[in-house]
Amino acid sequence: MTANLQQHWQVWSIGLIVIVAALLGNMIWVDSLTRPASPRDGGRVIDTHVQPANVSVHGEGPAILLLHGFGAAIDWWDDVASSLALHHRVIRVDLIGHAAPPRLRLATPFRGRLS
Repeated sequence: MTANLQQHWQVWSIGLIVIVAALLGNMIWVDSLTRPASPRDGGRVIDTHVQPANVSVHGEGPAILLLHGFGAAIDWWDDVASSLALHHRVIRVDLIGHAAPPRLRLATPFRGRLS
């Protein structure tokens, strides 16, 4: 019974080490491929206290925040942003990891706020 329990413990330990190594490897690989933030599509780079982000702000009035989906970018909202900006302050943000926002460093603290 003890040998069987020890064998299961070894298998689970090795599996956990493999999963952690794969996740770290993926994080380093994605980090190496992400481009630095740059103003694009009418946006400008702002400091969010977490990471710089490409943001576009147009219009005046009650604020509307437009966030794109997976695989998209700030230009996702080009067709509707100008109409909304007639009566609202339209804020469009490139999410970190999409389009051209900055790469996240492994030691980045997530204590900041977007203001």
